[in-house]
Amino acid sequence: MDESGILNLVNVEFDVEKTVMGQEEEGTFSKLGSTISKLFGGEDKTDEKQGDEKPSEEQITKDAANNTQQNESAKETKKEGTPALNDTVEMKNDTSKGKPMKPKVVTIKEPIKGSEKVLTIPSLTKEQFSQSQEKLKKLDDVEKEAVRRASALNSLETFVVDVQNKLSEDEFSEAATEEEKEKILASCSSVSDWLYEDGSDADAETYEKKLDSLKTETNPLFARVWEHHERPEALSALNSMLNHSNHFLNSAKNLTAGVDPDKDVFTDKEIESLAKIIQETEEWADKTIKSQNKLKKYEPVVLTVKSITDKMGVLDREVKYLVNKLRLWKPKKEETTDKPKNQRKRKEKEDVKDEVKLRVTVKLTKQLL
Repeated sequence: MDESGILNLVNVEFDVEKTVMGQEEEGTFSKLGSTISKLFGGEDKTDEKQGDEKPSEEQITKDAANNTQQNESAKETKKEGTPALNDTVEMKNDTSKGKPMKPKVVTIKEPIKGSEKVLTIPSLTKEQFSQSQEKLKKLDDVEKEAVRRASALNSLETFVVDVQNKLSEDEFSEAATEEEKEKILASCSSVSDWLYEDGSDADAETYEKKLDSLKTETNPLFARVWEHHERPEALSALNSMLNHSNHFLNSAKNLTAGVDPDKDVFTDKEIESLAKIIQETEEWADKTIKSQNKLKKYEPVVLTVKSITDKMGVLDREVKYLVNKLRLWKPKKEETTDKPKNQRKRKEKEDVKDEVKLRVTVKLTKQLL
């Protein structure tokens, strides 16, 4: 297999192991005797081949002399105690016959002719491609539906348990009547029993409808609890805005033409409009707070958080309008006339005081924004 993961065929070979019966290796003395025997055997064969031909007189004389020498050397060898060659061969045969044959494992390898063919994935036809797309779409739809069903089931179970636990808390229990609590608990118990019986195999749409029905039934209770929980913070923000608006109004009254012709930032109508909105907001807050305090927590809410934010929005728009006007206002250029030094110093002090007042006013308005 190469680096790309493609399998290549290098060669094909037949490899098998075979057990055969073998003999022990010959010793050094036995090998020497066998070599000499083969030597003499080769000479005999040569003599047999030459026997067919007519030997000459000289050759006959030489052969006779050689045979005489060989016989004499053989006799001397026997006298010295060295065994003859024929005796050595016989001894080897007798020894080999007495010992058992040992098995040997022989590996046989034979090359085999092989061929290689590269296989690839054929391209899909238009019909096969469209069928594959449809199958993938069906699988995606099945997976999405399974996820939707699991999510809907989990949401329904969680909501039922959450409502049952919350109704045991004082914050929720005080905001609902006895009849309302019994009705909600009965609905939760009914849905819980249905989930573990007939509803265990229901689809996602059925779970979602059950959840919407429970939410519709419990929304009035949860809304009252939310109003009681968020109202104190909303009233605190309204009171803070009213305080800053009153401070800004007091500073803005000094920036009119009737008070200081040189600093006519606001008109009297604008000041009256802001004062009217502040007064109406304060009167409305006092009235609705008293009305809300007389009600029980399970009764309909009179002072809602939305009504508070609406009043704050009206006041905020009016104040922002005046603040932006103050930022864009520029003092009128004064005509240069010769004035005594005392008057110029007095005028400079007054300008410094006015500048301080303006900075304080702008700082307060930034807090409102």
